[in-house]
Amino acid sequence: DLNAAVRFSNFMFADDRHPQIRGASFRIYSGDDYENPLFDLIFLTGDGRAVFPTADLALKVLKDHSHVMTLPPSHPLRDAHRCAVRKVPDSYAELHWFAIHTYSWHSTHWARFRFRHRDSNTNLPPYSNDVNCDLLDLRPDSHDQRDASFLKQRFSEECRSGDGQQYVIEVQIRPKSKDEQLDLKLQDGLIPWDDCPWQPFADVVLDNPLPDTVVEGLRFNVVNSPADVEIVCGADAHHPASSAHARAITYAIASHVRCGIMLPDYLAAFSNKNPSPYLLNTLQGSTTERPTVVVIGGGVSGSAAAMSLERRGY
Repeated sequence: DLNAAVRFSNFMFADDRHPQIRGASFRIYSGDDYENPLFDLIFLTGDGRAVFPTADLALKVLKDHSHVMTLPPSHPLRDAHRCAVRKVPDSYAELHWFAIHTYSWHSTHWARFRFRHRDSNTNLPPYSNDVNCDLLDLRPDSHDQRDASFLKQRFSEECRSGDGQQYVIEVQIRPKSKDEQLDLKLQDGLIPWDDCPWQPFADVVLDNPLPDTVVEGLRFNVVNSPADVEIVCGADAHHPASSAHARAITYAIASHVRCGIMLPDYLAAFSNKNPSPYLLNTLQGSTTERPTVVVIGGGVSGSAAAMSLERRGY
């Protein structure tokens, strides 16, 4: 048997009382070695469609969330965001979680497959899209007097009681298409795989909350996976895999910095301390257009990375 750890997070606001997108990072590891993952699985609320399907769309949404509302009501990105923004639950255990990207898997015979995964509490009814949240008004209920971190506190209590919290991780698997255009289309996070059945992957029991000091040191990242599994890399900012690719790089840099670990060369190249060549023009008031860098990932680490890039002229 293997062990598992999970860290839940709020994607848009630190306060649990806000309706918002929420995230869950699952780590599968051996024995007590939680710092060396066998597999990290990253989930978001919603129905499985990506809220950041490409890096260029992520840039537009992160700069101004109202961009989503300018899209036609039938646009899949707008509907994906509407599904991902959930009402405030009474517990993290009430939420369904879906993967934020598509994986590539090489079988023992070197056949190549694509797969997605989801996760939910075994006591939950089937997923239902009953959100109806206004994407431009995500204020908390003024009468909600619960603590700003009540979801974390409640889930810890639920894990300690009885048999803990039981989850099932499921996967969708399909052969990689020999048609490159079709394969590219199937990587599009806004296109659900309705023709592909969900299959059980792992049963998980959460019954022992880890200390905050341990959890904060866990550097979750989608690149932490078995040798025959990998994320699909994006060729450019418009590629369906570009969002997950950029997120993996950002998470790696942010987690190294947060834990005080020196960046390896391949990451340092993305985080060069030399000023951007555009910084001098910026300081001199030049109107020359600067390249825009999008930092995918909320919280303190993402904000710090964004501010650092801004100071360097990006």
